[in-house]
Amino acid sequence: TFQVYHLSTMASFLTGSKVARSMLIKTIKFRYYVYTTPAGIANSCSVPQHLPRQNFSSISSSSDPGNSDQGATSLLRNATNGQLDQIRRYIQGHKLSEAENLLLQLNLQEIPTDDPIFFFNQLLGAYANSGQVQKLLSLFRKLLDDPKLPCPDEFSLNVCLKVLPYDQAYDLLQERVVQDLAKTTAFNTVIATSCKNMEHKIAINLLEIMIGKRLEPDNFSITPIIELLGKIGKAPKAQKLFERMIDRGLVPDLIMWTALLHCWAISKRREASQRTIELLNKMHQQFDVEPDTVAYNATLLALANDLNRGKQAEQLLSVMTAAPNVITYSTCILAWKNSPDLSEAVEHSEALLKEMEMRGITPNAILWSNMISLYARRGIVDKAEDILKKIEQPNVIVYTSVMEAWANSNRVDAFKNAFILLKRMETKPNVRTFNALVKVVEKNPGPKVNNLLEIKQMWERTGIQPDIRTYNALYAGCSAAATEDTSLQFMLEVYEEMRCTQIQVDNYTFPSIFKALANLKAPFETIDRVFQQCIADRAVSRMVVSHLKRSCSTKQLQSLLPVQNVYNFGMEELPSGWTGLNYKLRRKKREGRR
Repeated sequence: TFQVYHLSTMASFLTGSKVARSMLIKTIKFRYYVYTTPAGIANSCSVPQHLPRQNFSSISSSSDPGNSDQGATSLLRNATNGQLDQIRRYIQGHKLSEAENLLLQLNLQEIPTDDPIFFFNQLLGAYANSGQVQKLLSLFRKLLDDPKLPCPDEFSLNVCLKVLPYDQAYDLLQERVVQDLAKTTAFNTVIATSCKNMEHKIAINLLEIMIGKRLEPDNFSITPIIELLGKIGKAPKAQKLFERMIDRGLVPDLIMWTALLHCWAISKRREASQRTIELLNKMHQQFDVEPDTVAYNATLLALANDLNRGKQAEQLLSVMTAAPNVITYSTCILAWKNSPDLSEAVEHSEALLKEMEMRGITPNAILWSNMISLYARRGIVDKAEDILKKIEQPNVIVYTSVMEAWANSNRVDAFKNAFILLKRMETKPNVRTFNALVKVVEKNPGPKVNNLLEIKQMWERTGIQPDIRTYNALYAGCSAAATEDTSLQFMLEVYEEMRCTQIQVDNYTFPSIFKALANLKAPFETIDRVFQQCIADRAVSRMVVSHLKRSCSTKQLQSLLPVQNVYNFGMEELPSGWTGLNYKLRRKKREGRR
C-alpha cells in the first residue's frame, strides 16, 4: 500500500496529471498481481508483441520487498534532477519543441515507469491539442524508425489518427509498419472521421479490412456507419449491415438500435413505419434491450412521416415503457397533422396537449409550431393566434404557419390581418413568409392585384430574393383575379421579371402561367410567345396542354402542336425535346410499373 501511494504521488508531481496518477495506480496493482501471485507469474511468461524493443524498466521485477523499496528510493533520487519536471513545465507552457528535445536527450532508464512511451504519448497528445500536426507526425515517425526509442503503442497511433484528415488517416492505417498497432480502437477512430465527412464507402471499406485482419467490430464501429447511411437515404443498406453484424455474433446496444430506428425514420420510405415497429419489438423481445425515450421517439417519427398513422402513433404512446417527453408528444401531433381527417386530427391533438400538461411537461416551440400548422390546415385562425401569444420568442417558422392559417381561413379580412402580423413580426421574414402571404391573397376573397403589388414592393424593400414558389404563387393569385382589368398586365410584368433572373422553373410554373393566361383571356400572340419559351425550357406537360385547349381555338392549337388530333393525343406524340428529362424519367418509371 505504501509503494502504490508513494509512486502515484510521484507520478502526480512529475506529470501534473490526475489521469496519469490513476493509470499508474492501475499499472502497479497489475504488476503486483503479475509478480507476486502464481497465476500472474504463469501468465507473464508470454510477452506481447507490442512491448518496447528494449527493457527500460527501472523497477525490479523481483517479488522481494526489499528490492522494491530500493527501486522506489532510486526513483525519488532520480526525480530530483528536475529533468522530467522541466519537461512537464515545457508541455504546460506550450514549449513543445523544447520538451521533445529534452525528452530525446533524457536517459530512458531514469524514467519512472517500465514503459517510457507513456511520456512520449503525453507529448504526442500535447502536439495534437495545439494543432501541430506535422510535428506530431514527425515524432511518431521517429518512434517508428529509431531503434533507440521506445516502440509506439496503440495510444500513440490513435492520437495521430484523431487529428489527421480522414484520407491521410486512412493511408496511415494502411502502412505496414503500423499494422501491429492498429487495433479495433484505431479503426473506429478513422471510421468515425470518415462518417463525419460523409464518406460511407471508405468507412465500409475499413470495416471490411477489420474483418480481414480478424478484428471483431464493436458497436462503436457500426453505429457511425448506420447513422451516415441514414443521412444519405440508404436505410436498406444499413439494415443489411446491421443483420450481418448480428450474424457475426455482435450484440447491438441501445445506441446502435436507436441509430437504425432513426435511419429508417428519416428515410421517408413506404416501409419505414413497418420496419421501425418490427425493430422495436425485436430489440425488446429477442435481445432483451429495453427501448428508451429516444428509441420510441424515432419510431414515432417514422409513423409521423407516413400518411394516416395518427392512431397508431397514439397507441404506441399509450404502451411506452419509457417516460415520454415533449418531443414524444410533438411527434404524435405531427403524425395527426398528416392525417386526411382534419377534424379528427384537431380533436386528438388537443387531447394529447391536455394529457401532456397534466403530466407536467412544458410545451416547446416545436410542439406549438406543429399545433399551429394543424390549425393552419383547417384555417382555424383564432386558436393559431392564441398559441402565438403563448410562445415567448416565436421564430419565423411559427409566424409563417400563422400566415398559412390566414390563407385557409376564407375570410374577407384575411389579408389585412396577415399583413398586420407581418409588420409586427419580431424576427426578419424570409421568402416562405412572403409566399404564405401571397397565398392569403390568392385563396381569400378581396382585391388581388393591389394586394399582390403591395407584397411585391415590401419584399423588394426588405431585400429578400423571391424563389420559384413565390412566382408560382403570384401567377396563381393573378389567375384568381380574372375580374380585375390590371391583372393581365401585372402578371406579364411578373413573368418578364422572372425571365430576367437566374431562377430555374419547376413543374408547376408553366401550368400556373397558362392557367392564368386562360382565365385572363390573354391574346394568342402572348400565349404563343410564352409557349415557345416553355418549349425552350422543355417544360411542356399535360397540364400545360390542358390550359392551352381552354385558351386557344382549334386553328391556333394546330399551329402550336405538331399532332394530327389536337384534342386527343398522347404526350409521346410530341417531340422528345418538349417534355424534358424529368417527364421522360417519370414515363419510364410508369412503363416499368406497368
